[in-house]
Amino acid sequence: GISKALNYLHRHDASGPCYHRDVKPANIVLTACWSPKLIDCGLSRFLPDGRNPDFSRTLSATSGLGCLGTPGYMCSSYIRTRKFNEKSEVYSVGVTTLELLVGQIQSPAVEELLQEPAEISTMFVRDGRPTFSREHVAIVGGLASIASQCLASVAKRIPNMTSVMRQAMAIETITDAGNEIEAYRLEVRRQASDILQLRARAEAEEAQRRATLRAIERTCCVCFEPQPHCISCPAGHSVCRDDMIGHVRHFLERVVGDDRLLSRHRQNGGRLQCVLCPCKRFYSDSELARALPDEIFVLYKAAQDRTVEHRIWTDLNAQFQARVAAVEFERQMSAQHSAQADACTADFLRRQYPGAKMCPRCNHGPVLHEGCYNLVTHHNEQRRGDLAISNACPQCGFFAAEIHGWRTWDGVIRA
Repeated sequence: GISKALNYLHRHDASGPCYHRDVKPANIVLTACWSPKLIDCGLSRFLPDGRNPDFSRTLSATSGLGCLGTPGYMCSSYIRTRKFNEKSEVYSVGVTTLELLVGQIQSPAVEELLQEPAEISTMFVRDGRPTFSREHVAIVGGLASIASQCLASVAKRIPNMTSVMRQAMAIETITDAGNEIEAYRLEVRRQASDILQLRARAEAEEAQRRATLRAIERTCCVCFEPQPHCISCPAGHSVCRDDMIGHVRHFLERVVGDDRLLSRHRQNGGRLQCVLCPCKRFYSDSELARALPDEIFVLYKAAQDRTVEHRIWTDLNAQFQARVAAVEFERQMSAQHSAQADACTADFLRRQYPGAKMCPRCNHGPVLHEGCYNLVTHHNEQRRGDLAISNACPQCGFFAAEIHGWRTWDGVIRA
């Protein structure tokens, strides 16, 4: 298959060949029927004939980036002269065929055989695969012969892809019977899959037909008459369309004036419960929309929306109350901690400064005069920078010249 593709590229246009220039196992894929396909033509180049003097039958690499292709699959003559021709493509096919025989890519075994292409046709590396039948030995021998001729020196190499294709087609005739059997096997599998799909489709259609018949033959549990159009709860209790309309209209009228019924309706999420008292299942909105007139269904959905809005408001209000309670608790705990801290501070100051005073005017305290009885001498005295000594009350500015003019601190810290 690959030799046919390359031969088509080389011969499809009378004005000149088109070279792939990157033949390697990575650019060969297999279809579901194990048919090889050549991909990745990013380096392909069309080469017109020699009627234009600017072109020739060989392609010279002038990009400045060296030879274009994958190392290991490029002909040494192409690497040396930087001129790509049909024999360069034949060499890449030979390397790919050799790797197919060896079962390895770019391995030391492949490198060793590339040094002695003449030995490929007489030696085969088995790499642990099972012993081949006579038919397989003939196939391997043919592939080894192609690889040996493709990897020979430029002078002895197969001249074009047409010769490679003819030898490959001769090998392909050996496996025609096997390919035909495999094709039949795939066709049988495909037909079996189609039969299973048709059977599953037929069973689904039969189940739908039976469900339709059961829906048509359902009996209303209110009027006890067979009705073609019934609404069923998940438990299977059916109600005809006329009885359901009357039931919904009567229920909506009652739920407005009955607080207990309204509360239970809100607990049910605004859904309509089955008409049978023992049943606790609810009708789906899609069933009600299909059976009820538009004006009745609009009223039902409006009542349901109000129920949902009430539930949302209830949940948000509960969250708000819980948040308020948490904030109040945090405030009380903060006040308690602040009071405890003030009490501890006052107790520490009473112990540390037993002679502390307090302002007789605003009761601010403690005021610490450090045991000095003459408060006038250093009052408003300037010290370093802009700092000044002040023996007045820091709260209201009261000043007494003598220590006796101040009251003894009562041990209370006031804000």
